[in-house]
Amino acid sequence: MSCTTTVVVLLLCVAAGSAVKWINCPGASLKGVVSDLKIPGCETTPICKLKKGVNVSFEIDFTIKEDAKAAKSVVHGIIAGVPFPFNLDNPDVCSDSGVTCPMKSGSQYTYKTHIYVKPEYPSVSVKVKWEIVDPDGNDIVCIMLPAELSGQNSKTSKSAADNRILFRSNKL
Repeated sequence: MSCTTTVVVLLLCVAAGSAVKWINCPGASLKGVVSDLKIPGCETTPICKLKKGVNVSFEIDFTIKEDAKAAKSVVHGIIAGVPFPFNLDNPDVCSDSGVTCPMKSGSQYTYKTHIYVKPEYPSVSVKVKWEIVDPDGNDIVCIMLPAELSGQNSKTSKSAADNRILFRSNKL
């Protein structure tokens, strides 16, 4: 192997090994399989830094194992083991997200959405739990990823009230 090839292979391994680490939710019975998660700015870091004051794009590529006539997103931030719900402007996975319902078994889908991270939120580490659920509340997919809110904070207080809701989605 040439020196140039070795360097390229090593760089690819480092890049692949340092991307944000997401996992399937432990213990979840899933009706689908996530093949990829894309968050711009998180391609080369093990913890996704979500900049305050901007819309953050999320793309989840998944294949469904069972038909589903509809689906919705349910998102929580977990801080110190406590889940805090994220209220999305459009939790309907089948509307304005790149996914067409009904979803058919064996088909691959790419779910696209944006979340606005408010500037006044405190800088805090959080585990993001993102579920796509069927009409009966069963998980189609469920992933968790480590994240950190970063950027200038207009407030210096980090009270529990500041941590209740970290994100609100904001359709572009």
